[in-house]
Formats: sequence, structure tokens, C-alpha cells
Amino acid sequence: MLISSSYATSPIQTYKQSETKPQNVVDEAPTSQGDTVILSKPALDLAAKEKGREFSNSFVMQVANQSNQKAEEMLAAFTYGLNNPLIDISSLNPATGNGATYTRTGQPVTDASEVLFASQNESLLKRNEILIAQEREKGTSAATILEKVMQSIDQQPQSYKDKIDWSRLSS
Repeated sequence: MLISSSYATSPIQTYKQSETKPQNVVDEAPTSQGDTVILSKPALDLAAKEKGREFSNSFVMQVANQSNQKAEEMLAAFTYGLNNPLIDISSLNPATGNGATYTRTGQPVTDASEVLFASQNESLLKRNEILIAQEREKGTSAATILEKVMQSIDQQPQSYKDKIDWSRLSS
């Protein structure tokens, strides 16, 4: 098991530390009349904008567009720096190795969850390396490639994004 702290452990987290909020995982339960939510017109309009949202106006892209060198550094950070889940070790029992949880979800770290994360991460890394090579052949700028890598990460399963505390990290 890889043990890390919730401090900035990857280069991208030094650009903007995301907020980690405790989340409760609720088992599937039947819905009732009281579970219905009615959204206002402004809320529906905002949600419609969010659906096709790109990273173009994000803080990360603003930093990446400052210089090609900065964009290259950030591209490397997003491609290779998010390959470890954030793990809370505050309840870790050193004698047994039990008690570590994923920082964002509070779910326990298990051998099975680590194997799943490693598999998802390896697949993402391979896809992104192919994407980067193809884009470099076209002469695409590092900042534009970075945005495409961020979109690739954003399309990963929620369980993977929770483990790296993605939560629109780049917003």
C-alpha cells in the first residue's frame, strides 16, 4: 500500500490545492415524494452551461498559457503526477496496516481497491501517452494538449477521480 499524506504530493497540487470535503456514502434506497427536488430556471441554466464545459477558462489553463515551459511542466504533472491516490493515514494502525482511508471518500483502502486503481491508472496513462504523441505530431501546443489530457481525466469513472481528489481540480 502506498501511504501519502493530504499535503500537496504532486506538482499540480502546488498550483491550486483543492478542497477536501467529507462525503457520506449512502446505500441505494427507494426514493420517496420528499426526495424530489425542483430546480429554479437559473439553476437549470447553470447546469446546462456546466454540461459542455471545457477547461479553457480554468485556473490551470490560465497558468499553462503563461509560457510553453509552464504548460510542459503542468502537462507532465497531469500525465504522470496524479498516479497515486490520496490516502488519509490518521487512523492507520502501524502494527496491522489497517485503518487507512481514501481522503475524499473516507472509504477504507483495501488490496482490491488498490488493484482497481492501479489498473484504471495504467489504462489512463497509456491512453494519454498515445494522445500526447499524436498531438505532438500535429504540432499542437503543450497548453492545448494539457486541456485534452484534463478532459481525458475528467471522463474517468467517479471512483478513480475521487481517489485522486479530482473534483474538477482544474476549475
